[in-house]
Amino acid sequence: MKPLISVADYRILHEQASRPFDRRILERLGRKATITPENELPKKAVRLNSIVYLWHSLLRRIVKIRLVAPALSDLASRNVSALSPLGQAVFGYSENDRLKVNIGGISKELMIVRVLNK
Repeated sequence: MKPLISVADYRILHEQASRPFDRRILERLGRKATITPENELPKKAVRLNSIVYLWHSLLRRIVKIRLVAPALSDLASRNVSALSPLGQAVFGYSENDRLKVNIGGISKELMIVRVLNK
């Protein structure tokens, strides 16, 4: 299943992707995902400002993050940039989706346990 990203979220990321590296990540994310109007996203899809509870296979516990635009990222507050490896892995997916990701050369399995959107 392809991830679903809203047009509004994609525009916000596009405006903040000032570095060439960020633009390449955004282009890859745009090819991987389906860009769709906000009203067509499932209620439990991970989008900007979502609070996401993830089962992390290596930590063997649930971790809580908030997916944010790059300018608002702060790992101490668990605000994870949508353009970071973890952000890219979960962005656009929904509750109960299982993902296999390679972050920092380490393969991990994640499961999106819960998504809270305002």
